[in-house]
Amino acid sequence: MAHSMEIRGAAKSRDGVALVTRSCGQGTPFIWGHCLLGSMAAEDELEIFDWSSASDLARIVRYDARGHGVSEGTDDAHHYSWQHLAEDMLDVVAAEAGEQPAVVGGASMGCATALMAAYAAPERVKGMVLVLPPAAWGRRPAQSRLYHFVSGVVGITGSLPFRVLNLLPKPPGPAASLRGMQRTVMGNLAHMEPEVVNAIMGGAAISDLPLPEKLRTLDVPTLILAWENDFAHPVESAEKLAELLPEASLHVAQEHAQSQAWPGLVREFLGGL
Repeated sequence: MAHSMEIRGAAKSRDGVALVTRSCGQGTPFIWGHCLLGSMAAEDELEIFDWSSASDLARIVRYDARGHGVSEGTDDAHHYSWQHLAEDMLDVVAAEAGEQPAVVGGASMGCATALMAAYAAPERVKGMVLVLPPAAWGRRPAQSRLYHFVSGVVGITGSLPFRVLNLLPKPPGPAASLRGMQRTVMGNLAHMEPEVVNAIMGGAAISDLPLPEKLRTLDVPTLILAWENDFAHPVESAEKLAELLPEASLHVAQEHAQSQAWPGLVREFLGGL
């Protein structure tokens, strides 16, 4: 993410947690949430989800979710459910946009957060950018079991296994790829407090998207971006959302090179609102 003319700040959640923000550009506020165990710094390192090319059309506001990056956190799993994280995003919307409707978006956990925020308060949302929709509905139980497993490992060994894995040579391949995203998450795991990781994983394990029939009435312009061959973010989730949401368009990258077109698609979407 480009940092020219970047403004740093913080928004307070309704339960008093400080959420560190960065913003740049001008125009309609575009509130962006990162992936599970990610952060703004991790996205900078990964060089993916960079929407700075649209900073002449929107004021791009990123923030570290509670317990992630440099934001404050708690050790209560319920504070990391998608519903609760959506309340945090709406608090960022209020702090950054005031009474003005904002565009909300995110990747993976951030995607779910944005969708839940729009579902809870559609009058506050002008549009959605949903990137890598996570496993949901019938696919969610398997993903929840994985989160419980990781939580169990952390509970027994702390962050030691992830520190060891983080020391191994990084495999070749473009940084802005599925492999690069997984490496970055693993690196974050190596440095996070075990109690917070347990709470984050617990929150993810108890979360799911609203029932499909409830999303059919969410009449908000939506751009959905997905890629192939990702168990945690199956194309099936993106396709179902595109079917359910009345004003949605879907783009699926079959290979890494195609995901490099995403910034242009986001710019086009923001310019059309």
